[in-house]
Amino acid sequence: MGDIARLCRFIIRDDFGDIVAKVAKVLLEKGRLSFLSIRRFTKLDVKSIKENLVILMQHNMVYYAEITENNRTIVYYHLDMREVLARQRIGLYLWHSKNLHNVELAPAIIYYILLNGKGTLKGVLSHYFYEKDAEGPDSTKNKTIIKRSFEKLIREHYLLPVFREDTISALDKRNEQEQKALIERQLILPTKKEMSDIRSKIDSDIRNADKAAQSLKRKADDNLESSDSNKMLKTDETVDENTYYRVNYERFNIRSRNAQIAAFAGERINESAKCVMRRILEIADDPNSKIEAAESGQLSKTTITKKIPQSARIGDYIVFDGISRNPSHEYIVDQYLQLLTEDEAKFIRRKDSTASYSVRYKELCQKMKQRKLETFLQEKYGSESVRILRILTTKGKLDEKNIASFALMGQPETRKLVDQLFVGGFVELQEVPKVAERTPSRTFYLWYVDLNKCYQRMISDVYRTLGNIHERRLYETAVRNGLIEKKERAEEMRNPDLLSDADKDALYVFNGLLNKLDLAELRLVELEMLMSDFV
Repeated sequence: MGDIARLCRFIIRDDFGDIVAKVAKVLLEKGRLSFLSIRRFTKLDVKSIKENLVILMQHNMVYYAEITENNRTIVYYHLDMREVLARQRIGLYLWHSKNLHNVELAPAIIYYILLNGKGTLKGVLSHYFYEKDAEGPDSTKNKTIIKRSFEKLIREHYLLPVFREDTISALDKRNEQEQKALIERQLILPTKKEMSDIRSKIDSDIRNADKAAQSLKRKADDNLESSDSNKMLKTDETVDENTYYRVNYERFNIRSRNAQIAAFAGERINESAKCVMRRILEIADDPNSKIEAAESGQLSKTTITKKIPQSARIGDYIVFDGISRNPSHEYIVDQYLQLLTEDEAKFIRRKDSTASYSVRYKELCQKMKQRKLETFLQEKYGSESVRILRILTTKGKLDEKNIASFALMGQPETRKLVDQLFVGGFVELQEVPKVAERTPSRTFYLWYVDLNKCYQRMISDVYRTLGNIHERRLYETAVRNGLIEKKERAEEMRNPDLLSDADKDALYVFNGLLNKLDLAELRLVELEMLMSDFV
């Protein structure tokens, strides 16, 4: 928790400044606090605290709860660390927004809403047409394109409507609903079964509310002409321009997961398999799907074949023996589907006696996690550690002698490596006494691997390393503060001669260092998403 809180403080400081970070630090360290408690711990004036809380609530990071105590209503504020951690993925979300099909201005809309935390269609239009006073055909056409893109993002659930109740934490809303249900049923001391029924009903109500929480209003568009240009602009849905929306992080997390799965297929097979897997994942994508889904729906081979264009040239990586040199496109796709089905990772599963396939998200994510763990152990402890990990994963609990036998290693070398893995928290020890007495000479010592604990250990290292990257970036910027001010002054005056050759060389080195830190951060963010969010 300490590494996560430290990372959250750095993220908020980089995005909003020191004063907002001071309020966030108190909420991170102390937990849920009232306004008076926040004022006492931060030593800030009332106006500053209110402004900072509004900023954090605007960006969906702080929730509140109204609690009645001694006939008084006290408002408590709580900071959600998951929302803070999601802010370091904004670059990935913007990159994925550029690859959304049939949504022309998705990057601009997503950028505006991420920049403001929440936004309306009216705000997007005023932002991009602020300096354009003239109203003409081109302006009307561009506004129509923005509206259509906005509506498509809502339809695909990349944007979610925001209501007043969304500023209350999910836990508080559930507790309030449970209390109302107990009062309605007149239950003072409910049984375990009664509470289970109440919670099941609440879960069902929440799912139904999520499906109904769309503010799209159907309307007939009969006034548009039937020309090609107007057909392009025609739309059968409209959105309330004053309704606030926020970015649905889960939809972009799903796109990130799909991108990692496709890259994993390319790593294990070839680039054409990556292309085929990407197309399969696009077909399997559903606006209502959740990141927790273990498997996709059924996909027919015909649909997959039609989705993959012949221009992709996926047959370039296959050597065909005993058949024509120009096999059909359907045959090549069928071969790749067979490769993806029979691969050890089991990218897709074929349904018995039918030509339909499904993507096994859960198993694929587990395979990718284990692959990342093996890469981490190989870099830190050597290739023999990966061998031991695979043996313990497949064989289960083994003593030191059996591990050495399976790994084809000497027993002293095995003992040393296993001890290192045990100190690192990647293997566990189970004592099995031969008799009632637990003396060392009469006890079996069995080693085993708990993959979930290994993943948690890696996530902890990732959070600590991300915090170190933020701290290093802050330090390097502070050291070169004078150089940065000189550069900004030269840019403001549009006079590059203010910078000497030594200054330009120093700026080149500084920018290269920042690029390396950004690249390392991006890789760690992708690893953190895989380990913490994916099934």
